[in-house]
Amino acid sequence: MMKRNSFLSFVLIFSMLISLFTFTISTSAAIGELTVSNVTAKAGSTAKITIDLDNNPGFIAMKLGVEYNDKYFSVKSVTDGEILGSSMHSNRYDDSPYTLYWYNALAKENITEDGEIAEIVFNVASNTPNGTYNIKLVLDNSDVVNTDLDEIGDEFEIINGKITVTGGSSSSSNDDEDDDDATDPVLQVSNASVVRGETFDVKITLDNNPGLIALRTMLDFDDDYFTVEKVVDGGILGDKYFSNVYDNSPYTLYWTNPLAKEDIEKDGTIATVTFSTDKKTPAGKYTIGIKSEDGDILNYDLESLGGDFEFDSGVVTVTTSATATEPDEDEDDKDGDYKLSLVGGKAQIVITASSVSYGQGRLVSLDEDVLKVALDVAKSKYSGREIAVKIVYSGDDADNLIVSLPEGYAYLMRSVESFAFETAKANMKFDSAAIAEMAIVDDSVQFIFGKEIPGDELEDIISTEYEYYDISSTVKFDDGNVTVSLPYKAANDILGKHAVVYSYNGKKLASVGSVATYENGVITFNTSKITPYLVTIEEVGFEDVENHWGKDAINFVAARGIFNGVSETKFDPDSQISRGMLVTVLGRLDQIDVAGYNCMFADVDKNMYYAPYIEWARRNNIVGGTGDNKFEPDRTVNRQEIAVIVSRYLEYKGKKLDSDAVKYSDASNIDSWAKEYVYKVNNAGIITGVGTEFQPKANATRAQAATILKRIAEFLD
Repeated sequence: MMKRNSFLSFVLIFSMLISLFTFTISTSAAIGELTVSNVTAKAGSTAKITIDLDNNPGFIAMKLGVEYNDKYFSVKSVTDGEILGSSMHSNRYDDSPYTLYWYNALAKENITEDGEIAEIVFNVASNTPNGTYNIKLVLDNSDVVNTDLDEIGDEFEIINGKITVTGGSSSSSNDDEDDDDATDPVLQVSNASVVRGETFDVKITLDNNPGLIALRTMLDFDDDYFTVEKVVDGGILGDKYFSNVYDNSPYTLYWTNPLAKEDIEKDGTIATVTFSTDKKTPAGKYTIGIKSEDGDILNYDLESLGGDFEFDSGVVTVTTSATATEPDEDEDDKDGDYKLSLVGGKAQIVITASSVSYGQGRLVSLDEDVLKVALDVAKSKYSGREIAVKIVYSGDDADNLIVSLPEGYAYLMRSVESFAFETAKANMKFDSAAIAEMAIVDDSVQFIFGKEIPGDELEDIISTEYEYYDISSTVKFDDGNVTVSLPYKAANDILGKHAVVYSYNGKKLASVGSVATYENGVITFNTSKITPYLVTIEEVGFEDVENHWGKDAINFVAARGIFNGVSETKFDPDSQISRGMLVTVLGRLDQIDVAGYNCMFADVDKNMYYAPYIEWARRNNIVGGTGDNKFEPDRTVNRQEIAVIVSRYLEYKGKKLDSDAVKYSDASNIDSWAKEYVYKVNNAGIITGVGTEFQPKANATRAQAATILKRIAEFLD
C-alpha cells in the first residue's frame, strides 16, 4: 500500500512539473517576435527585406527604428503589409535609422494579427565591399501601446537580419564589424557638378564618429557666385538642428542635444545643402570648404573633440549652359519614335504614343525598347543632367482609355527626375518618389480613364453642378506626388479659380487638398491618390460672413476643408483663434495624414482634434512647447506668434524668405525673438501691418487666420 501511494505521489509531482513546464513554454511563446529576414544581394543592385510579427500580444500603436549601414545602403521604397491598419508612416530620410510608425487612435480593440508588417527595398551601392551587413530593429518600451495605453514594448523579442553582399570589392571587414584600425573622425563635403544659373546639392557626411552631443561647423564658399538656398537635416544627430539665416560665407550649422544621456555615435549624412549659382558664374572648379574650432565639437563629458577631426572639402565643377556640342534650348534631336531636347537645363524625352482597339475603348501601350534607347542617348549626350520623360497621346477618344506601362518600364526610369503623360482625358506628372513606387510593381502599371458617371449615387451627396472624371490606377501611391491636370469648363476664369476638387471612393467625397489652380480651361492639383475626381464650384454660405470683410478668404479655406465653421451655418469670424486651432489648419493645408502622430505634450488631450496636428508641427520644428513639456493648445495666439509659426511652416515647405527689416512705428513692441519672423512674413505678403503698425501683441481672429491661410496657399502655389 505504501508503495502504491509513493508511486501516486511521484506521478502527481511529475504531472505538476509537466504542467509547470508546459505553462512556462506557453508563456514564453506568447512574447511577440519581430523578425528581419536575411537576404543576399549583389553590389549595385537592390535588396528586399521583410519585417514579420509573430505571437502578437495586441496593440494599437508602434514606432520601430530600422538601423543599417547608410554608407552603402539607402532606402528605395517601403511597402506596408497592412495587417496593422493603413496608417504606416516613415520619415523621409535615407539615412539610418529609418523610422516606421503605425497608429490607430480609433481602435476599439487591440490589433492581434500576425504576419508581414513591412517590406523595405534598399539600394546597394556599387562600391559596397563583399560581406555581411546587419539590419537591426530598435524598439523602446513606450513605443508600443495597447488600448489601455499600457506601454508593452518589453513584451517583444527582436530577431535582427542580415544582407550578404556579393559581386563587390573584396573586403575582410565592413562597417558593421569592429575595426581596430579605425581612422580619425572625418567631416566631408561631397563633390558636385552644375550648369551655371542652376542649383546643386552637396552632402556633409560624418565618418568614424567618436561620439558627440554638440557640433558646430562652417562652410566656406565663394559667395560672389554661390548662395545657400536650403539645408535638409540628415536627422542622425538628434532633432536640435539649427543654422544661421545668412547666405554669406561662412555658413554655420549647429547641432546640439543638451538632454542626451550618452554620446551620439552614428555615421552618415548629417545635412544636405542646396546652393544656387549666379548666371554669370565663370566655368571652372570651386571649393566648398568645411571647418570647426576645437571647442565646437563636444562629447557627453563636455570634452572638446575638434582636434580629433579631419575636414575634407568638396569641389564643385561649373559648366556653361550650352557648349558647341550641345543643342540650344529649342533644338531637337529626333529619332522617329522619340524627341530629345534641352529644356530648362534638363534633358527632356518626348515619346509620341498611339493606341489600338481594346474592348469598349482604346489601349495606349508603350515600348520599353524605345524608352531604353532614348534614355541611353540622353545620358550620353547630356551627362550629369536631370532627365524628364513625357508621353503624348493626341487621340481624342470618347470611349474608355487605358494607358499601360509594361512591366519594367518604370524601373528603367528609376533615376529620372519626372515622368508625365498627356491625353485628352487628363494629364499626369509623377515625381521621382512616385516613379520609384511604380518601379517595384511586379506587373504592368495601368491608368484607366472611363466614361461612366455614377449619377444616382452622387445625387445623394452633392447638390451643386459638377463634372466627374472616372480615373483609376493599378498602383497605390503612398509617398510620391502626382500632379493631375483635368480639362474643366467653368463659366468664367474667376469661378474657375475657386473650383474645388474632390476624390470619390464610391461612397463619399473627400477634398484632395488646399489649392487647385485654374488656367486656360484646365484645373491642376497635387495628390498622392489616383481615384475618380469630381470638380465643382462650392458655395459655403455662412450666415455670419455675408457682409464681412473676410468673406472671400473664409469661403476659400472652408470650401477646401482647411478651416471649418463652428456650425453648418456659422463661421464666427471675429472670435479669437487658439494655438491648437492654428496648427490644425496649417496641417490641413499641408494635407497631412494624421495617423501615426501621437502627441507628446503633457497638456494635450490625445482625443482632441488638434492633438495629431500639434505632434506633426512639433516633429517638423514648426512649433515648440511653452515649457515643462506643455503646449497650451487652447491659449489664444497673437500676431507675432502667428508670424513665427507661419514663417517656420513656409521654411518647412522649402521656401526661402527675405528677412530684411521693415519699418513699423510700434517695432519696439515686437519681441526680439519674433522680429526676424515678422519681417519674413511681411516681405512675403502673408502678414502685413495695420497702417504703420504691426500690432504684435494683438490676438488674431478666425477671419484674419483665414486670410493668412489663403495667402499662404497662393504663395506656395
